[in-house]
Amino acid sequence: MSRGGYTALPSSASNSSLFESYEQQVASASAEITYNISKISSLTESERQQCLDHIQRLVEDLKDTLEQMELESREHSATERNKYMTRLKSYRTEANRLEEEFHAVKYPRNTLAQDRIELLGMDNGEEQRQNLLKNSERIERSTKRLEAGTKVAIETEELGAEILRDLHEQGEVIERSRERLRSMNADLGKSSRVLSAMLMRVIQNRIVLLVIGLVLLATVIAVSVVLAQR
Repeated sequence: MSRGGYTALPSSASNSSLFESYEQQVASASAEITYNISKISSLTESERQQCLDHIQRLVEDLKDTLEQMELESREHSATERNKYMTRLKSYRTEANRLEEEFHAVKYPRNTLAQDRIELLGMDNGEEQRQNLLKNSERIERSTKRLEAGTKVAIETEELGAEILRDLHEQGEVIERSRERLRSMNADLGKSSRVLSAMLMRVIQNRIVLLVIGLVLLATVIAVSVVLAQR
């Protein structure tokens, strides 16, 4: 017997039948929760509290059943487990929706303002009641503006982080460009030294040719003088 009064199947039942039994329990609990939520607005305060407590127990029992279904699905093969987990996911979505509806009727939006009215003894003062409700609305608007400001701050922070990443990437690009420039300067220095060496060799060769030409000219002149003297 579970906390909500559900009876487990005998141990001789198959795993598939056990999972299907849990599905029936989920369907029954979901229908009962939906029914009780729908009628709660027409109840007196004492009946309303009793109904809320009952719905709370139903929601807890529903969660327990879903946990049992998850444990049960793990006992199957991979193919069947995927099938059961898909069905379980839809049941969890429905359970979350029912729980949200339960919280909506348990904690209505005007509860805070109404509690303040009762605390301050303003039940018979319509003008004061209206002023308090307006203040509550003003607080709600301020809260929304604060949430919007927080969202803008987060977006600004994300934008700043993105800009920092871009600057970092650009810095890396600039650093690589500097490395290439230094490499080009080194290559230009080597080329300049090679050209200087080639120029020096050319000048040396011209000097050698000039010396050879002068020697030949001197030789020709000397031969001519000797021949003229004979």
